[in-house]
Amino acid sequence: YKEPNALAGLPRVQRAILENACRYVTSGGTLLYTTCTILPEENDRVVEDFLRAHPDFTMESFQLPGSGEATQGGLTLWPQRHGADGFYLCRMRKV
Repeated sequence: YKEPNALAGLPRVQRAILENACRYVTSGGTLLYTTCTILPEENDRVVEDFLRAHPDFTMESFQLPGSGEATQGGLTLWPQRHGADGFYLCRMRKV
């Protein structure tokens, strides 16, 4: 539902939000990164860039409640598969 021109700048905004949020995570704490999009540019690529820049964070497995679906850290929700809007979830732990 977004204008194509607005989409181009969103990964930069998402990176800035994640950079700011990570400053408040204590050692052993969890950081949950979520977006309401299915675009890899805003999701997997932002997380990959973040983890390269922050080796003190690692992706952490979790299980999607109600579905039993397990993930190694990041999961895209698809309307046709999960009965929800397109969404992205990534759980990371500060080590």
